[in-house]
Amino acid sequence: MKLGFVGTGEITAAMVTGFCTAPHRLDRIYLSPRNAEKAAALAERFPEVEVAPDNQAVVDQADWVVLAVRPQVAREVVAPLDFRVGQGVVSVVADLPLVTVAELVAPAEALAQVVPLPPVARHLGPIAICPPCEPVAELFGRIGTAVEVESAGQIDAFWSATALMAPYYALLGRSADWLSQQGVPRQAADRYVGAMFNALSVTALEASTAGFDGLTAASKTAGGLNEQALQALNEDGWYDDVSRTLDAVLARLRAPSAVAPDRA
Repeated sequence: MKLGFVGTGEITAAMVTGFCTAPHRLDRIYLSPRNAEKAAALAERFPEVEVAPDNQAVVDQADWVVLAVRPQVAREVVAPLDFRVGQGVVSVVADLPLVTVAELVAPAEALAQVVPLPPVARHLGPIAICPPCEPVAELFGRIGTAVEVESAGQIDAFWSATALMAPYYALLGRSADWLSQQGVPRQAADRYVGAMFNALSVTALEASTAGFDGLTAASKTAGGLNEQALQALNEDGWYDDVSRTLDAVLARLRAPSAVAPDRA
């Protein structure tokens, strides 16, 4: 398969890195020249990557095209391009409904909207796909965990959940700060916190099909330290605050706006 990317930002770089280091490699990857420095670095690193002279050249040479431009300029960039029958198009553009993508890329087929995250560079993390599409799930399953959903509303909810990335890292940072205040050397504090949350995340992924309540129950012993911490956070409304924050993010995404927010 020959895959083309219209747009060469951070998420494109992550996807390209993931595809080029996956066991099943693509025949060729064509990149938009818009971010010349990033595109050139990827082409230098991976022999199957080629920087096209312009976006139309990407479309002309690719079997599938991934639209990965900023939502503010998506229509402006995509509308002038000529797609062809038999070509597949996948969009990672926020706030650009698939029906609109289909109009912009006709007569090509708009296959799905996908939500990849930066860790796909290391074949980690979820990739939401809407609507369910077996070829898209197979392709993106090479670089992450494909999660297929039926409706655009569910994709918006997934987008909202991605807003927890920065708060998550801030939680790790605050935990390491606290350890440092107790006299733990900073390097040891960072290493400990990173390793602990990594282990917890691996366990969470393995047990996610059974739900997280069981993990919560198994992690707290009656009268133990985890029970104390969980009870204190519940009493302070910490988890209610998380839900309220996600509600606010989702409301922002669904609110009519002349300028769509960057979803990162």
